[in-house]
Formats: sequence, structure tokens, C-alpha cells
Amino acid sequence: MGNSGLRKIFYPGDIVENKYNSLYDITVIDLDKKEVNLSQYKNKVCLVVNVGSQNRDAPAELQDLKQLQQHYGPLGFQVLAFPTNQFANEPGNYNQVKDCYAKRYETSFPVFAKV
Repeated sequence: MGNSGLRKIFYPGDIVENKYNSLYDITVIDLDKKEVNLSQYKNKVCLVVNVGSQNRDAPAELQDLKQLQQHYGPLGFQVLAFPTNQFANEPGNYNQVKDCYAKRYETSFPVFAKV
């Protein structure tokens, strides 16, 4: 996996070597467990957002993101959503997360695997 360096936890005082020059150098995993190089979004304005389907505000937030994508997508805008369980609001596995965003929220933008 191309982004394994992102999983390290850094502490104050650590010296960190950034091996990425930009967002477009990173490869992530999608909800179909396929690698996606973010360079495919290079000519777009991207909004990278942390989402959580179990957050009490998720329905409204995801609806707002969907509207942003629908309205500005044709102009070169792209929402890139990354679920996390950072706040205990995304507990599911790949299939549960995929079903939730595809069926429950009908997202119109890419949602990637939990990070």
C-alpha cells in the first residue's frame, strides 16, 4: 500500500521526513479495496474531508457535501471523503461502510477506506 507512512503516530519533537511533495503523490484504498492514486484529481479543486456515518450530524453534513459536489463538480471541484473511527463514529468494516455511504447516504463523491 502506497500510503503506509501515514499510519505512524508522531509525537512532539519527532523529526519527520515528508516523502510526499503533494496530495497527488499519495495512493489510498477505496471501498472496493482497490488502490487509487490521488493524482487522478490533479486538475481539480479538492475538498478532503473526514466523515463519520454514525455522527449525529452526518445526514446533514453528507447532504451538504453531496450538494457541493453536484453544484461545483462540473466546474472542476471534487469532494474526497475519508471515514475514520477517530471519534467512534465509523465502527464498521469495508462492506458496512461501503453500504452505508452508497445506500443510506447515496453519496455522489468518492468515499475511501477508513484511515
